[in-house]
Amino acid sequence: MAIFPFGTSFETAATRISDAGGYVIDTGAFDNILITKFDQGWSWSNLREAGVVLVLSAQGSTTCIDNRKGTNPFAKEI
Repeated sequence: MAIFPFGTSFETAATRISDAGGYVIDTGAFDNILITKFDQGWSWSNLREAGVVLVLSAQGSTTCIDNRKGTNPFAKEI
């Protein structure tokens, strides 16, 4: 999960994640929170340059994954 400063638009955040080599998988409760995936890993310095202020990794945990049935009420079409 990548968190950008409050007020960052979804479009801006998604573009910055893409430019840093990642993919947007889902959105969080606000436009500035994105669930992301990096095939080749990620670099904190690259994400910091992209404007990310906090990174939470779900590796080894299910804290960022909602396994309930149904759609994500916060999801946006990409």
